[in-house]
Amino acid sequence: MGPPNKPRLEIAIYATKEPGIYTYALFESPKSTKKLVSSATVKHSVHNKLTFTTEGLNPVTPWRYERVEIDDVRIEDDLLVRVIVGKVWSTATLKMFIGMVPVPVDGAGGLSSQTWVRDVLGWARKWTVGSWDEMEKKALEYVERKKKEGRCGAGAENWDLGIPLLDLHNGKEIVA
Repeated sequence: MGPPNKPRLEIAIYATKEPGIYTYALFESPKSTKKLVSSATVKHSVHNKLTFTTEGLNPVTPWRYERVEIDDVRIEDDLLVRVIVGKVWSTATLKMFIGMVPVPVDGAGGLSSQTWVRDVLGWARKWTVGSWDEMEKKALEYVERKKKEGRCGAGAENWDLGIPLLDLHNGKEIVA
């Protein structure tokens, strides 16, 4: 998997207004341990927002790529869980992988945040711990487990423990 102190590649799963439907993003984070929980994270995501054209108020929902530096993931709205799926061997290479996944302006092609993350991780597959199907299955199982434990989602009782973080390398949760 590469040298031990490389940034971690994470799938971030966010809640939406619809139960059981999630928004996905990729995080590039420094290594976290029980003694040191990373806070400086780079979020890579695609999103679409309903907008109106100036030529007659026709609604459109264009997709856009966004790269944002997050100082503290604990205050990220609607973030349910983070799942470490690999190591970032090279930030420049990750940027290249992201650029290889098209983001159609018109929203065509069946793009979603989930398919975009899947496709980027497809390019970075040598960095990851398994296939997309395996990683997503474990990530979604983790979301459901954390919901049942009251660690994430509506009515979460234990947000003070931080955003749940699972390392798929060893199957262990990293708790602040």
